[in-house]
Amino acid sequence: CDCLHMWAALRKGCSVVTASSLLTLPARVTCASASWIDWGEHCQRKRSCLRSLQHVRRMSATAHGVEDGGAAVTQGQDATGPLALATVVSIEQSTPSVKTFWLETVLAPNEHDSTPNVGVAAGDPKPPLPTFSFLAGQWVDMFIPGVDTVGGFSIANAPSVIDAPKRNSGKPNTRMVQLAVKEARHPPAKWMHTECAVGTTVEIRAGGSVVLRDAEPDRPALFIAGGIGIVPLHSMILERAEISKELTTPCVSRLLYSVRHTGDLLFGESLGAVKGRCQGLDGTVFLTGPDRAPLDTLHGFDVAFGRINAAIVAAELAALGEPDVYICGQQDMCDELERMLRDLGCPQHRIIYEKWW
Repeated sequence: CDCLHMWAALRKGCSVVTASSLLTLPARVTCASASWIDWGEHCQRKRSCLRSLQHVRRMSATAHGVEDGGAAVTQGQDATGPLALATVVSIEQSTPSVKTFWLETVLAPNEHDSTPNVGVAAGDPKPPLPTFSFLAGQWVDMFIPGVDTVGGFSIANAPSVIDAPKRNSGKPNTRMVQLAVKEARHPPAKWMHTECAVGTTVEIRAGGSVVLRDAEPDRPALFIAGGIGIVPLHSMILERAEISKELTTPCVSRLLYSVRHTGDLLFGESLGAVKGRCQGLDGTVFLTGPDRAPLDTLHGFDVAFGRINAAIVAAELAALGEPDVYICGQQDMCDELERMLRDLGCPQHRIIYEKWW
């Protein structure tokens, strides 16, 4: 049976197809070619179909852009981690246009997996399905019931901090994931703002290669964020703070964070708390809007008015030496900063960026 024919046939019958729903299809199913497959006898073919479904998902997840920045999607990258079930346990309106979500991921229940135990002796329990894991800076593909478009949202918390205080249910084999989603017309972002509720279960999978480099933990880092672009950098900054605990000298990190208004500042309290307990973190918040009310500090960070320019970046590079530079924001901002850094002599391999496109 042609796997893509199966995909087409399944899509005619339901609004969204998930990996778990494919695994729980009846023992026999009709494909577009009108041929019958006995899943019990052809379990390897079933797995092949699942892989094809996942490939189609990856293509759909990376083939669309978000013009108003509501979702974190990096062009040309795949989400290659295992699928995991995730339940929304907390929703907060963090800024006028951004909601933050805490999700608890769990093992997919084996009783819902009808795939035969290939290579497992009769009577032996199935090995547990993989738990969700991620690296600082990665994003998730999200498969939402009733929404055909795959969502892509950056992860905001640090992978080394498994639990979120007062949010984790205490169940074994669980991990907390924090997302921050800007309101947008993009179907997944719109669903997150208008329909998502505590108790909703979705499927997620981690992906993306723009991650924190931890091979040289003592190398200085410069983080430059624009608006919602702070989300993956927040994860990286939190992770560096955890790494610093194991070092004799704290990781030196500088943050340049550009927002239009003070009310648009995301994770201000969290970043301020890290700065308060980690001597290696400092930075400046840049306000680009017309309101220029006197303000010296914000959550412990210096405040400046106007855009981040070449003189500011040059001063940071001079102070830090040869740092890794992480940039996240809209495409024109990332392109401008990349050119600026190259002109200032920053080696290309030290520039790591993710852009909304």
